[in-house]
Amino acid sequence: MKNKGRRNCFHLPFTLIELVVVIAVIVLTLGLVAATFRGESAARQMENLAIGFESFCARARFQAQEHGEDILVCFSPDTKEFITRRTLTDEELAAEERRREEVKEGEEVEKEPPVQLKWKLPEKITVGEDDFAEEDADEEHFFEVFRFFPDGGASSIRKFHVQCKNLSRTYDISPITGLLVTVKEENMP
Repeated sequence: MKNKGRRNCFHLPFTLIELVVVIAVIVLTLGLVAATFRGESAARQMENLAIGFESFCARARFQAQEHGEDILVCFSPDTKEFITRRTLTDEELAAEERRREEVKEGEEVEKEPPVQLKWKLPEKITVGEDDFAEEDADEEHFFEVFRFFPDGGASSIRKFHVQCKNLSRTYDISPITGLLVTVKEENMP
């Protein structure tokens, strides 16, 4: 009878489930904070590179199909930048410009020429310098890497090697589909 009116002195304000949930939230938050401060891993940087490079090449391929002319993808090792170029000669470009100027009102205007696309490699990505011999460069120090054709196909002048920390990839272009493919991927010691 003495215990009837007494309360248990070990009553906790939280249940075990509530404590486990709070600890799990704290652990997840600390994990996200650590990942943020640590920066992007080499694998993640290479994936971001692949996404950007595939997108750039797909746009160049689309331009070749849309405009019915070859489109070159050129790279400058100095600026780490890709650009697209048309393959028309100076005379053909001048004739095209004259035709545009001579269009009279009411006449059908021909398609605008493709815009030059540009894309720059991310900062922490390095390029295989051995692939770019000085004699292959043009006057602006760009090297042709890929050529896209109006039928959707492509050709590769050289394979493109990139590296980030201990990861290395080699890209090429499929001649039939015109899609970017990873030829070789390796972890370096």
